[in-house]
Amino acid sequence: MFGAGKPIEIIVTDLTRFANENLVCMAGIHRESGQCIRPRPYLDSDLCQHLGLLPGAILCGRFARMRTELPHSEDRCWRGRRVYRGMCRPDEFRAVLEATARPSIVEGFSGSPEPGQKYYSLDSPPPVSLI
Repeated sequence: MFGAGKPIEIIVTDLTRFANENLVCMAGIHRESGQCIRPRPYLDSDLCQHLGLLPGAILCGRFARMRTELPHSEDRCWRGRRVYRGMCRPDEFRAVLEATARPSIVEGFSGSPEPGQKYYSLDSPPPVSLI
């Protein structure tokens, strides 16, 4: 595990815009542990565009655990400066995706929604929000 002290590198795997197009939600994989991280606060879309931020980008920074409710166990708060380190090699990006992929929704979320539902109940959320 890691804390807010030591900078870590994540490889960006996902970028998602919200209804507010000025915000971009990002998810990435910690290069050493393979842990999924969703940095908060969300990034400004102008910054993402300025950096040319795409899946496969390497970002370095300090992160602190946040008090969040399940299933958002991946959320981490940026602490201090963020450094864009460029793009990872294509073979490294593929390896990260393959290492963190799950063969099914049931395995990825450690269970399935109630029969006939397309979502998980608020009373019994999965342990993660991203797979």
